[in-house]
Amino acid sequence: MMAKDTRPRDHYVSAGWQKNFADLVVAKDETKGFVSQFSVVTGEIVERRRNVNRSMWERDYGTFWNEDGTRNRTVDDLFSNTEHDVIVPLRGMSHQSVGANEKQHIIELFAVHHARSTSMRVRLRQMLDDVVAAAPDRLEAKLSGLRLHSGRLPTRGELEAGVHDYHARDIASATTEVASLLRIRADAVQFLSRLHVQVFDVPEALPGLILGDVPVVYGKLSEQRFGIRDGLKFDQADFLGGALSRRQAAVFSFAPETHFPVTNADFVKTFNAQTLFAAKDLVVCHPDDADGVKELWDNRESYRTSAPLIH
Repeated sequence: MMAKDTRPRDHYVSAGWQKNFADLVVAKDETKGFVSQFSVVTGEIVERRRNVNRSMWERDYGTFWNEDGTRNRTVDDLFSNTEHDVIVPLRGMSHQSVGANEKQHIIELFAVHHARSTSMRVRLRQMLDDVVAAAPDRLEAKLSGLRLHSGRLPTRGELEAGVHDYHARDIASATTEVASLLRIRADAVQFLSRLHVQVFDVPEALPGLILGDVPVVYGKLSEQRFGIRDGLKFDQADFLGGALSRRQAAVFSFAPETHFPVTNADFVKTFNAQTLFAAKDLVVCHPDDADGVKELWDNRESYRTSAPLIH
């Protein structure tokens, strides 16, 4: 019998955020949320009803360890606090009640998830690998004029082994990745704080909004480039936003824009299409919207746009 995997299940998109898109079921004084999962890799519905507590998570995704073997909870606590401090207050917001507090909540929600996203994780690991790969050349050059006690310079293999050992300890101690994530989150807060936010509501008569595993959608629509995957930075984007719930979304812009209720389905479909384009592997939606997401995926090229999606 295989041993039970007891490692923590860490969400990379908050269960609370996913719950805003879920079919809510009350049982035994507990409210459970169920979403449909759609794969942007296969173009198919993966599961029609999945508990948000088991959606968009990985074992040890947010787990970092200090050198003394204790768990570094800095990033995990910041992410967990978003649930109560940000997501819950935003549930009472409408396009008619957006103030400074609501804007700050949206900024924090986007900044934390941008830093913790799967795309950012891949990018950070690539950067660390690049540092490791380049370090032997730098060390070799630095030591080129020196003689070791043995009368020879270290071989490239010895240099690579030493560099890898060093970075393995560095990553294990959480100093590199945690510091990087905190810096990325702080930079995102600073950048978004300089912008204006526009909130729009989607009435029940229209299709629902969707949430991707890259929940903060930003792209240069004029070039059809999206997010970290395409080497894009926030300040290069001409579209930056994301769905807050099945019936509400927020977009950032340099100029103030009017909050508004959506009046046509094509707007919702175009907005959802950008979420599909930006996603890495999965999007989630309300189970009633799953077939519509599949249809949208099949016709997604019709919803590419070069114009920023603001009212």
